Amino acid sequence: MHKIPLSDVLYIESLDGYVKVHLKDKIIITRENISTLEEKLPGNLFVRIHRSFIVSTHAITSMTAEGVELNKKTLPFGRAFKQGAMAMLGISKA
Repeated sequence: MHKIPLSDVLYIESLDGYVKVHLKDKIIITRENISTLEEKLPGNLFVRIHRSFIVSTHAITSMTAEGVELNKKTLPFGRAFKQGAMAMLGISKA
């Protein structure tokens, strides 16, 4: 068990049976399901952008119609999550 301040979380990445929690200064790997973590996170601070990624809205440095950039890393929108994520992040479809 790790107690992690939500403000330290940049994004969460799902891998085969594991989840990587990318923090400002380290990565924590856990045998947790990304959907279970998503349910526990506040919806106003985190958004699911892909079946494999949940991002902190505060960590996003730029956005496009294809994805988001944070901490010099670009993460894509997934087809099933794109419309909802774009709406939450305030990106209008052109």
